[in-house]
Amino acid sequence: AKGKVKELFIDAVRLRMVSDVPIGAFLSGGIDSSLVVACMSELSDAPVNTFTISFDEKEYDESVFAQQIASMYKTNHHRMLVKPEEFLYSVEDILASMDMPSGDGPNSYLVAKHTRAAGVKVAMSGLGGDELFAGYSKFLIYKRIMKHRWILQFPKVLRSAIATILTSSAKNPQSLKLGFLLGMNTWDLSTVYPVLRRTYRMDEAQKLLTHPSPSDSVEEKLRTISQTVSRFGEFSQCTVGEMETYTRDVLLRDTDQMSMAHALEVRVPFFDYRLIEYMLSLSDEVKYPHTPKKLLVDALAPRLPVEIYERRKMGFTLPMEQWLKNELAPMVDQKLLYLASRNEFNGAEVLKQWEGFKKGDKRIVWSQVWKLIVLSDWIQRNNL
Repeated sequence: AKGKVKELFIDAVRLRMVSDVPIGAFLSGGIDSSLVVACMSELSDAPVNTFTISFDEKEYDESVFAQQIASMYKTNHHRMLVKPEEFLYSVEDILASMDMPSGDGPNSYLVAKHTRAAGVKVAMSGLGGDELFAGYSKFLIYKRIMKHRWILQFPKVLRSAIATILTSSAKNPQSLKLGFLLGMNTWDLSTVYPVLRRTYRMDEAQKLLTHPSPSDSVEEKLRTISQTVSRFGEFSQCTVGEMETYTRDVLLRDTDQMSMAHALEVRVPFFDYRLIEYMLSLSDEVKYPHTPKKLLVDALAPRLPVEIYERRKMGFTLPMEQWLKNELAPMVDQKLLYLASRNEFNGAEVLKQWEGFKKGDKRIVWSQVWKLIVLSDWIQRNNL
């Protein structure tokens, strides 16, 4: 398996390096982008152009790890420091670049902006490593939930009572989701995966609306394939859930939209169809013997230093929690007041989200607030 993953991944990188214009790579310093850069360096006669964005907020800044990889592979490295003032200046352009409301993209917009300004027209990205190699924590949670389906044999009235206790005392979104799952009738890909992936659970989203929708299009979509993928291991089932929903409809679409706003093409070797097919065929034990992405790291060893693959996962995100509460707060007030004034929305619930977030309620995360901002702007911008 390690030999096959190595062969497929290196070839996927090789094919995507074919270009008649300058090509570079996004480098966060995580496992996925670092392996893309490592393979590019081996396949290229010239130093690879690498780009990373950094922040003054150290808990979000991965630039030291990116620099370690850049030095190791002698890349032509560019570190761009992004301050909240730049994001505030860019936020209108970011929102204007969306042709439909979506919660992802600002990070891609900023790194694409700086990459294109350096004269690069094509950039390689490490998107897909988490989706294929079970890098997200939700993969392990999904597997544990599916292994405990015997819980559904208990009477629903008992499970619902426990769920009520859990949700009423919940201190974070994870506890709320667990309580919601306990009240369900069935656990399969179509019911469990959407709860784990969504920013807003369906019941939370319904509270924001004056006329809630009775249907759940994501669940309906996954229900049509649940039986087909039930023969896969739980990690592969979760990968299919990612591919059929968030990956295609949010992650890749938003990355493409935000990068093309700067006329930059982004290529994703992890989503080579041959690699996807092979990874779906592997058992969970081979894919994840004891730690996330162990198969990937071992397959491409010794290309990564231990400091890279054993460090805590951070993810490529912006310090939005601090920015929304401080520098961006006036903009948030304006956007959410407008949304709350619309007849389609339960204004009190919309503003309750914002107030709870400002007060530090751990059950409300920044991405929930950001999605409301985006939705408000999209409605207003398009005169709906």
